[in-house]
Amino acid sequence: MGEYSQPTLTANSCQQNSKSGIAYFDTTEGTARQNICTNNQCHGIYVGAQAQPNLEANTCQQNKEHGIFYTGSASGTARQNICVGNVMHGIHVAKQTQPILDTNICRENKASGISYVDSAGGTARQNTCVGNAMHGICVIEQSQPTLEANTCQENRQVGIFYTGSAGGTSRQNTCMGNEENGIYVGEQAQPTLEVNTCQQNKVGGIRYGGSARGIARQNECSRNVQHGIYVAEQAQPTLEANTCQQNKGSGITYSASAGGIARQNTCANNGVDGIAVWGQAQPVLESNQCIDNCGDGISVAETADSTLNDNHCTRNKGQQVNDLRKRWWKPW
Repeated sequence: MGEYSQPTLTANSCQQNSKSGIAYFDTTEGTARQNICTNNQCHGIYVGAQAQPNLEANTCQQNKEHGIFYTGSASGTARQNICVGNVMHGIHVAKQTQPILDTNICRENKASGISYVDSAGGTARQNTCVGNAMHGICVIEQSQPTLEANTCQENRQVGIFYTGSAGGTSRQNTCMGNEENGIYVGEQAQPTLEVNTCQQNKVGGIRYGGSARGIARQNECSRNVQHGIYVAEQAQPTLEANTCQQNKGSGITYSASAGGIARQNTCANNGVDGIAVWGQAQPVLESNQCIDNCGDGISVAETADSTLNDNHCTRNKGQQVNDLRKRWWKPW
């Protein structure tokens, strides 16, 4: 479909085509509703150029590439579609596209549930990404979407994954039971993470790596197999008013030469320390509460260079503040 057409496509079956099941080109609009696009050689639904259709309650399954693919500068809305078992991503958003993705289900795709690349953006809201072979939602390169109230559960890698120089905002998402971390931020990415819930993930709640930055504010990281929040390599995020509790590792851990600021976080009932600073890490720790942890409230390694200001540590089973830099030493 091309030029200025505005068709309504309802309850069609598009299968085993040599390219895509349904394709939109040029400035096409219109609505595709309750169509089944299966086992096509490319995508279930293709939206390119400046097209902006409404895609509603379609099923895109077992296509050789993506379930739904946006490219060019396309936009429009995809709502209540099911993208399952596709060879690549459930929904792939590329180039300068800015679609609204609302209440779609992306499950058991061979790559990620939803993927953003290039400088793509738009909004993904209340989507469910479960059981995908890679990530629930993947945001890479220069893409900057807004991710709101999505559920990313039991994916083989990360719930929400940021890398490259990606940004944007993740707000009120639930990342649970993923094989790696709930949220990962790597390379030069710097998203804003607000009020997300990362729990029962097989590694950690939130992990920063590379030279990532950005802000993590008011997130809950609980009952993860390792740490609540882990800041590694040269990452320097701002961690503010997060709750890290009942993790099997520490509430917040810094390693390597990581830094940044941790301010007004609550780390309680974790299996090791409330906050642990390892290696040559040099974060600023201000006004954090570390309560009822099985190790120390705050632990700082001999080689670290952390600044501690006005933190409150109480009822921890180890030392309240175990600053190994202050150990007595011999000059010979």
